[in-house]
Amino acid sequence: MRNKKIRFVALFLFLITFVSCFDAYSPFAEMNFVKEYGWTDSSQIMASPIADTNNPEAIAELSSQVVICEISALDRAIVNGIGDLHFYYTATIKEILYDRDLIFTVGDSITVSSSEGILPANEAKALYHDSAYAKKYGVMQGEYSADDYVRSSFDNAIPIQVGETYLMYLTDRYFAREKVYAENGQQYLYLCKDNTLYAGREGIKTDVTLEKMKMQVSKQMAARTGRADEIGHSAYLNELGKRQAEERLQQANQNSD
Repeated sequence: MRNKKIRFVALFLFLITFVSCFDAYSPFAEMNFVKEYGWTDSSQIMASPIADTNNPEAIAELSSQVVICEISALDRAIVNGIGDLHFYYTATIKEILYDRDLIFTVGDSITVSSSEGILPANEAKALYHDSAYAKKYGVMQGEYSADDYVRSSFDNAIPIQVGETYLMYLTDRYFAREKVYAENGQQYLYLCKDNTLYAGREGIKTDVTLEKMKMQVSKQMAARTGRADEIGHSAYLNELGKRQAEERLQQANQNSD
């Protein structure tokens, strides 16, 4: 009987340890970030943005597909004209949550472009090596170890990593010209671990499960009006910006009453 109790206690402690370790999962464990790109909130850099697209309504209108996909490769990373990083990934579609034109099938391999990602610092340094911007401002000119990385996250999106699976909003806005689908979810990009979701620049575990998020996505996309498809991306942003400005003005007037 005593041996059975000992075995039971040992098994109980093992299970606690296992669950604790799982709960403590971090997408960026053991990574030392020496440089951060992007911003958490675009209002920090634009006092009066034309349109706030970092919300479910705008993202739904601007997205042509929503998928769960595994990132199988980082095809390339580039430095754009203002010194920010941009990434091109190969993604394999695992599940289709929305497809406006019904062109995707499970198992398809697509190229996804995104401003969200992580690079070893020495690889980033090599990218910036001949950049006039980097030399002028001293960007990535130091000495870095194998544990040093750079992280790129705009609008508090979770940085993408090869080998991970994501719930991802996509737009085909650039497909005709570049043959890529652009990741479009901003802070609504989610890393999926079984039924658990992680989000944000720091990869924090969310309170919403994957199954519940699928239901939310279904409702969002069912409410999609197709207005951006009808009038075009730029015209939709102008229209959205004007509506949001009117709403802010109305709210300010109500607060002053």
